[in-house]
Formats: sequence, structure tokens, C-alpha cells
Amino acid sequence: MRQWHLPRIRALIEAGVDMLAIETIPCSLEAEMLVKLLKTECPGMKAWLTFSCSQDGKSIAVGEDFKEVARRCYSLNPEQLVAVGINCCAPRLVEPLIKGINTMPEAKTTATERKASGRQDEHTARIPLVVYPNSGENYDVEVGWIKRDKCEPVEQYVSKWLDLGVSWIGGCCRTYATDVAKIRNEVESWCRKNKEVR
Repeated sequence: MRQWHLPRIRALIEAGVDMLAIETIPCSLEAEMLVKLLKTECPGMKAWLTFSCSQDGKSIAVGEDFKEVARRCYSLNPEQLVAVGINCCAPRLVEPLIKGINTMPEAKTTATERKASGRQDEHTARIPLVVYPNSGENYDVEVGWIKRDKCEPVEQYVSKWLDLGVSWIGGCCRTYATDVAKIRNEVESWCRKNKEVR
């Protein structure tokens, strides 16, 4: 795996990218290897790490618990990981996957707060979250993408994700510029409402 990923990561860095999106990772073995590779081979590069998740609303693709894997990966390299999260799943699965990840007993502070206080216990870190689900359509190998008309719009979930502490929101497969514009509008609306409350 390392030999497959490293040349591609180096090519992106040499091309001048600002940050890496390490995405659609199916298992902790690959995720942990990539997080460690960042630290040893690309110490100045920031990245986010997102997982491909199963339909059960709690596991990554191979069946491992999303919250446990996400916490473990973030604890390995909080200095370089700007966020950890989920991509390319149905929008309805995002909330059950992320809900509670930052209210777990070990999720008390951010890396910046720990550094400022002199505490370096990475297992107490609150994880910055990123989510960019697909449209919610199903893929049929015979016909391609189906049931777009049955999908709930991605933007209807945005305020709940923000309430749960998500910092980065976007779209993956079968989301378009119009969807991203609607997501942006929801984020702006949420920010206005929450500014008024404070």
C-alpha cells in the first residue's frame, strides 16, 4: 500500500497542492499507514482523512467502528490532520456516523487547546470533522445511477451536521455545483442564526 500511495502523494506535493484529501479509505490498516506516512515522508503537508462507510450507520467499509478508527487515526497525527470524516456515502448516514464522536469521554479538547495548556495527551483531542456525502442515489451495475428523484436533498442535512460540530462540508459523487451552492446557502443561514443566538 505504501509503495502505491507514496509516489502519488509526492507528485501532488511537487505540483504545489496546499493540502491533501486522503479519501474513501475502507480500513484502519490503510488509514493508519497513510497518517504515519504523512508524518515521516511529508512532515509539512496538511491533509484531511475521510472514510468509505457501510450502510449500517456506524462502520467503515470493512466493518470497523468509524468512531474508534477516526479517533485512533487523529491521535496519530493531529498536527497534520486538519479534519477526519466521511465521504461518498448517502447523506442520511452521516449523522449516525459522527454523532457523539466529540462527546466521547476522550474528546475534551482540540490540539490547539492542548498545546496552549501544555497538555500533549492526543487521546483527549476533539476531532475536527469533514463530511462530503454523495447525492444518495444508488448505483446499479446494469443501468448506472438510479433513484435521484427519491433522494432527500443534501442541503437539508447541513444545519444538523453543523450542530454536531462539522467544520468542512461538501459533496462527492453525483453532487453538482448547484448542490454545493445550496450547501453554502445553508451554512450561511446557520451562521447567521447562530451569531444572533450568541
